[in-house]
Amino acid sequence: MKARALSLVALLLALAACRGGLLDGPAGPSGHDPRRPTDPTDPTDPGHAAVASVRRLSVHELRNSIATVFGVESDAIDRVPPDRRDFVFDRIAQSQTASAVHIEAFGALGRAVAESMITSGALSSRVPACPAEILPPAAASATTRYPGGGMALAPTWAVHTATSGRVYLQYPEEATLTVSHGFPSAGRYRFTAELDPNVAVNVVVSVDGRAITTWSLGPSSPPQTVELEHAGGTAILELRVTGLQSGLMYVDGASVEGPLDPGAARTAERRACAEGFVDTIAPLAWRRPLRVEDRARLLALYDEAGEFRDGFRMIVEAIVESPRHLYLVEIGEPVADREGHHALDDWELASRLSYLACESPPDAMLRADAARHALRDPEVLASHAARLFGSECAEATVVRFFEQWLGLDRLPEVNRDPTIYPEWNDDLRRALREDASRFFVEMVFRERAGLDALYTARRAWPSAQVAAIYGVESADGSEVALPEARAGLLTLPALMAVHAKPYETSPVHRGVFVVERLLCQHLPPPPAELDIVPPVFDPSATTRERWSRHSSDSSCSYCHRLIDPVGFAMEDFDAIGRHRTMEAGEPIDARGGAPALGVGDGSIEGTRALAEAIASSELAADCFARQWTRFGLGRLEDEGDEATITTVRDALRTSAIDAMVALTRTYAFTHRVEPITEGE
Repeated sequence: MKARALSLVALLLALAACRGGLLDGPAGPSGHDPRRPTDPTDPTDPGHAAVASVRRLSVHELRNSIATVFGVESDAIDRVPPDRRDFVFDRIAQSQTASAVHIEAFGALGRAVAESMITSGALSSRVPACPAEILPPAAASATTRYPGGGMALAPTWAVHTATSGRVYLQYPEEATLTVSHGFPSAGRYRFTAELDPNVAVNVVVSVDGRAITTWSLGPSSPPQTVELEHAGGTAILELRVTGLQSGLMYVDGASVEGPLDPGAARTAERRACAEGFVDTIAPLAWRRPLRVEDRARLLALYDEAGEFRDGFRMIVEAIVESPRHLYLVEIGEPVADREGHHALDDWELASRLSYLACESPPDAMLRADAARHALRDPEVLASHAARLFGSECAEATVVRFFEQWLGLDRLPEVNRDPTIYPEWNDDLRRALREDASRFFVEMVFRERAGLDALYTARRAWPSAQVAAIYGVESADGSEVALPEARAGLLTLPALMAVHAKPYETSPVHRGVFVVERLLCQHLPPPPAELDIVPPVFDPSATTRERWSRHSSDSSCSYCHRLIDPVGFAMEDFDAIGRHRTMEAGEPIDARGGAPALGVGDGSIEGTRALAEAIASSELAADCFARQWTRFGLGRLEDEGDEATITTVRDALRTSAIDAMVALTRTYAFTHRVEPITEGE
């Protein structure tokens, strides 16, 4: 097992070193690069596929995969280090790492999954060859010993200790010996008592006051044993002894063994269970048919263990920890007459589509078409894309995309000064996040909205708690018309709250968010020598006044002229997303602009006007397409992806969901390309 762990470490670290590609980077000195398209406007041109991803599943995807394949959930997954978000999303290959901590966490996860499958009954329900009656009990068998001196003996006047250290009872008409024992799970247990009387005695054994057997003992009696069923939990085991009024009895101790394994002798059936598990689960976890040699290696682990629980654990660990499970490794098959080009095979396409739409392994329908080699047919692949993007799992994926893109997943960590915002609490955080999720599901899936509608929609579905923030009446989450100042995603209370400070709004944070996240414009970092000190909070001055003085500094002005007009236009909403008209006794000045869109400062007033300007811009459409392409392909784009992004952007004119599905029709989605250097 140690050698296998070391080889896994080496392989995972090697994969992590790829930083997102089997062969990342530009072509060599010859300049020959098969990614360069012949026709830059044609998304199906083979040159538009970028270098393949070798992408580790995100923690979220891994959690889904464990639940889908193994049928269990485990807190052990919380030991896996959080995914880095260097590039907004948690599934971008270029920001992923693999460390010794990852390896340890994956091992712990495998062990926990194995144990949980036995204890929860998931093994029996998932694998017909593993009926419950042949499996070991939920908890591993163990023996707990209680020495005589560690038992409660009564009456106390009759308790003595010999010079040898042995405890004994002398002359009581009746004596009791009790222990409190914790039974780890339901099952059958063996209770043994080591008693040595010098006269004939009777011993009544009871569990929580219920007699289960009687022993008749005399001098030199062997240890006495009784088996009992228990549902699990703590119980009082009592021995009531009579007949000692003229004698004594040494009490050497007692023990509880169990839960006992009634199926231990059914070795052939358990071997068949191991085979059935490997044949059923390994192909699901590794997302392709199981090779004969891999099947043999997995079963060899079971055979080497010698005991079902250990052997089963080793199989599960090997499956869970395998890079075939933890990574999406896409190899493909060479494309004729296209050096370096590889068409993803059916199983790779099934995984790529399933993890795009549902962030989980392929379902039975995808696997069936992969098995009959049908997924390379564009019409078949398109039908599955339409089917999956119409499912509940796709709704969850799209909500996660918006949450990460807009930063809304940080809402649970957002705090507010209770003296300024007394209504801010965990319930409101949760309600604001649910409100945003409802907005995206309704707009993207129910109304099939395009990007312009996402920015300009004049309706929402708030709960009663969030309705108070919106300034509308609603008690049941039904659709309501928004007040004049609100429109679309930019005025979502959740978004406004995330991009603010604990005690006030933040025009800079909001401006940076719009420029970088919604318009995909690069802002250079501030000079290294610049000491960035935000203006001190002053309740007697407006936020705009304080930040205007700060931004007038010549060393800050270059970036702030791009940021501040955007942030100032959003000043009509406070730090928890309520619309406001006054601050510090002064009317709110929400005049601003959007320099990146060519809209000068002062030309826009208020967040709704800003949202309308963004909605009609090509930059916003291009940025949405770029962000979805990154999320969908699990990597950053390169020059070969421009036509792919164009395809997504063009479909966005119809609806956001059409744009999302459009990605699956591109050459970049169905192929990978390796750069070829001179001499290869």
